[in-house]
Amino acid sequence: MKRWRMLSTIVFAAMMNCSNAPNQMAMNTCTAQAAKAADTREQQAYAVLLAHVPASNKPLVQAAERAWSAYRDAECKATMARFAGGSIAPTEYSTCRSALDADRIRTLQNGTKEGG
Repeated sequence: MKRWRMLSTIVFAAMMNCSNAPNQMAMNTCTAQAAKAADTREQQAYAVLLAHVPASNKPLVQAAERAWSAYRDAECKATMARFAGGSIAPTEYSTCRSALDADRIRTLQNGTKEGG
């Protein structure tokens, strides 16, 4: 049953127009997809930066990434908590993650431009 629900959600998301989501469930699905895509882009930017960092500095960069990830998760959970019990809570969580990932991507890309 759980697998069927996941598959139906994926099919539903693929069929909908996220720029004009018709209801809160659709908005939740669309913003979750956007957050997942932003997270993938953030991980890619991190990998590029890490590849340019001298070996002696990698532990510092890795520690910073872990700390940033913990901050992002805590910040977005706190944002979602303001809407606890409301149908918009998942949208708020996903929107927060997308925004913070976008900021982080810029930071990581700037680090790559500066030579790590």
